Amino acid sequence: MTADLDLKSPYAHKAPAREGDGGSSSDTGWPYTVSGSDPEHFVVSPTTRRHDVTFTLLLQWAWNGRRGQIRIDDQGKPFRVTSDRNAIQLCLDRTTTRLLPQPKGKTCAS
Repeated sequence: MTADLDLKSPYAHKAPAREGDGGSSSDTGWPYTVSGSDPEHFVVSPTTRRHDVTFTLLLQWAWNGRRGQIRIDDQGKPFRVTSDRNAIQLCLDRTTTRLLPQPKGKTCAS
């Protein structure tokens, strides 16, 4: 699954099949059916090119005429993704053992 978090209303959708992942480009996608004897494992790969994003996933399900929704998060906290443009490079200050922003035009070792 992929999710473009740069969209105004992002949603998870099926990623193109990759060699060796067991899927195929002819899979029909949603709704997706699983059973107790045939469980499914989903991997969601969120992306952003412009933002620092926190998010949770909402999974809607139906079983035996019942419906519900499950919130998927990081142990009670939202997941967090940031673009590499917005990421701050940090370096260890060996004197104070604190992480400090990397000086412009320098590496952490210099």
